[in-house]
Amino acid sequence: MSPIRPPARPGQGHATSATRVRAMLGSAVLVLGAVVAAVVAGGATSALWFGASPGAEATISTGTVGLELDGATSAALPGFSATPLVPGQSTITAEPVTLTNTGDTTLEVQRSSTTISNPNLRAMLAIAVRATEEEACVVTAPSAPLDVDFPPAVLEPGESVRLCVEARLGTQLVPSFQGALSPVTIVLTGMQVPS
Repeated sequence: MSPIRPPARPGQGHATSATRVRAMLGSAVLVLGAVVAAVVAGGATSALWFGASPGAEATISTGTVGLELDGATSAALPGFSATPLVPGQSTITAEPVTLTNTGDTTLEVQRSSTTISNPNLRAMLAIAVRATEEEACVVTAPSAPLDVDFPPAVLEPGESVRLCVEARLGTQLVPSFQGALSPVTIVLTGMQVPS
């Protein structure tokens, strides 16, 4: 036979239905509080109403890049071919040519190529491009080495640099090259400097 228990009194360890309901409500409130905290922390909402406002209209424009040599995209070099060369001798532009950044972005300018069309003269002709502050270009002394490196120049929008171009014929020229002609093309390239 099972022992008979006296009726439970509140606070003696046996839960009444009101106590159970309060415990379940307390648990539900805790779960609901955790859900609300997670939604707030995550930035999401379960609201059905929302508002939006379109932004103001804007126009995007691209920059420009431009280089001009004496006011044109290409130019003949003044006085460059006036003197026929003999072995070891140089010729130079009579006056500097002006290279200008005509765009609206900063450019790093470098010599990207030099083309000597006559294959017989290609190995015998050295071409130098150099910046100058002078009014006239001065030829390099025959005893001095010709510096053919053109260090990159940074030009701000509207800025210019004056350049001299010098060509020197090598000393080991064979007699059959006498009277040879060759067009020479020098290409200067401007690359945008990242800001």
